Amino acid sequence: MEHWEAWLSLAVALLLMVSLAMRIAPHDLLALSCLGILMVAQSVTGSTLLPTPEEAVSGFGNQGLITIALLFAVVSGLEFTGGTEFATGWFLNRASTLKGALSRLLFPVAALSAMMNNTPVVVALVPTISDLSRRISCSSSRLLLPLSYASILGGMCTLIGTSTNLIVADLNQQAIADGIGTESLHFFSPAAVGLPATLLGL
Repeated sequence: MEHWEAWLSLAVALLLMVSLAMRIAPHDLLALSCLGILMVAQSVTGSTLLPTPEEAVSGFGNQGLITIALLFAVVSGLEFTGGTEFATGWFLNRASTLKGALSRLLFPVAALSAMMNNTPVVVALVPTISDLSRRISCSSSRLLLPLSYASILGGMCTLIGTSTNLIVADLNQQAIADGIGTESLHFFSPAAVGLPATLLGL
């Protein structure tokens, strides 16, 4: 069958999504298992369209991924020491209604996500937001979903704001080293598009 590799990749991606939704095993185990299926298929068939073991694990050495992993360590430290509550409690605890909580949440989270990767920002604020939602007697989803959107929007404004931007910047540097690209991306390069989109989204 022509281009069977594409169909296999789609099937593995679908398998991963279904297994993640059903929570049949830890997320990292499911992801690595599905990656292993593609690597085994490549080893058996010798197809050049599937990842070799070297290509499959090369992403784990990406600078963007390592940066995000280190930021998660920072977030864990903030949670254990109470730093997150200390930094945000004085501001968010004054909210007494859903509207007040959202007005105090969206713009600061977007600004913070621009200066720090958006995923650790969300992880750091989830406990605080859960406590706030109980205090103002509203469903936590009415705060957690806006928290997620605000962090995504803010993360679009800088290179470090989202893992996608970090990966693109890394690929751009590789292109420059190979003589394909000519202009490096600076810290605020995505802001020309990201800032208007963030303001409109918020």
